[in-house]
Amino acid sequence: MAVVEEQFVRDGALYWYDLIGQNEQAGERALELFERLAQLLSPCPLWVQQAVDNLRALPPPGPGTGSGLRLGLVIRPGAAPVLQGAGRLDLNLGATLQKLTGDTESLEQLLDRYFSQVAAMAPSGELEAEDATTSLIQSVNMLWRLGEELNLEQFERLAAAAIAWTQRLGPSGLDANSASSPPPPLQLSNLPLALELDANELALLQRVLLAPDSLSGALDRLQRGEISQRGLGGSPGTAGLGSIDTAEALQRFHQEAGFYASRSEPMKSLECWSEGALACLTSVALWGEGAVWAKDRTTPWLYLPVAQAIASGSGRLQSIHRPPELEQIHGRMADEEVLYLGPLAEAVQEQHRSGNSLRLYHDLEIKGYGLRCLAPPESRPPLRPHGGFESSLEHCLQAVERLQGQTSFSLALVEAGAYRLPLCAELRRRFGLTCLGLGPQQHQLFGLELPGDPLMGLARRSQKHWRRLSHAF
Repeated sequence: MAVVEEQFVRDGALYWYDLIGQNEQAGERALELFERLAQLLSPCPLWVQQAVDNLRALPPPGPGTGSGLRLGLVIRPGAAPVLQGAGRLDLNLGATLQKLTGDTESLEQLLDRYFSQVAAMAPSGELEAEDATTSLIQSVNMLWRLGEELNLEQFERLAAAAIAWTQRLGPSGLDANSASSPPPPLQLSNLPLALELDANELALLQRVLLAPDSLSGALDRLQRGEISQRGLGGSPGTAGLGSIDTAEALQRFHQEAGFYASRSEPMKSLECWSEGALACLTSVALWGEGAVWAKDRTTPWLYLPVAQAIASGSGRLQSIHRPPELEQIHGRMADEEVLYLGPLAEAVQEQHRSGNSLRLYHDLEIKGYGLRCLAPPESRPPLRPHGGFESSLEHCLQAVERLQGQTSFSLALVEAGAYRLPLCAELRRRFGLTCLGLGPQQHQLFGLELPGDPLMGLARRSQKHWRRLSHAF
């Protein structure tokens, strides 16, 4: 009977979790069931505890500002394109996932019809809009629970719909209020792995998982220098999920992140990177041993096909969280022995040694922590520090092992280009470290700023303790 209860509680918890944003009681019911599931499972899996933490952090149920029509994006195959409920109007994208035919409305036509109905129902303009990407991820989770999977073209349509929806509801459109459905908060305190999603990594991983036959030819072209660098502007997320070119994704990763292949065995180098990257993301997408977040609206749509391929058939819920706050990150570092792996290792170490890294903000007390710094291999072209990517990765891990012999680290902050995901996987496996991959502005945690950096906490800064660098290396 205990097994039967566990299965019923698990299914009920996931069912109500999927309905958050569409049903006012969903959050409360999901929390009740997840808390019961935590009691039934011993030890409690991390993914269950994360769900409990996320649900406890949700705002109380209610209609947001009180009088507005609530707007949402959902996927309900077979249902009408526009779904009306008490105080809300949902645009159903179920039909957009089917194969386009001459009888099918275009996305723009569907949006036009939907927003005409919105205008008729709320002529005064009192509107509350749910976060498009968060709402659609909940619907995609429901499809996965039903055993359905999406192809790249379908993910691309959802991404286009989320972007178009957001534009129409933004300041230049209807200027709707934001309803209480942001991405879930991140709880760093109990996570062994937390990563900012990177578009270049995900674009290449998509090709590894979904187009493996294209890899060998792309590597050969990279080795011969036949891939043009002139057309690589912008982010891979803006090109369309179904049109990512393997050779261009590989060239971008080589040029911007420092991946380089062995001249004698190029596929061995790519396999080393992809195995480490997939091991890292499998910890999140399949085993629930970590969390990811994104700072833009396109990168999540590069992640979801990868997560689907990794967790296919498992029914695992996928979440993309809000970026962590400064207080969370510094709080996680407090009293820990921290290893910083990044290109500004020397400058970061000096900031810490001088004490500046603990006095960065007027209104934030940063507690002390131990810090050792190590620069990862610099292998962006034309540099080739070793025989290939796999050799450089192993040299870096050996350097970590030597440092670990001097100081027993518990937490690693990894900002290392192409080495980031494989390093996180190996640092966890070999040394049992908690790993945070906070993205390319990780050095700002220590009061360092590079030209072009987005400014974190500018109004709160104690500027005399910050250091502006002219370049990264």
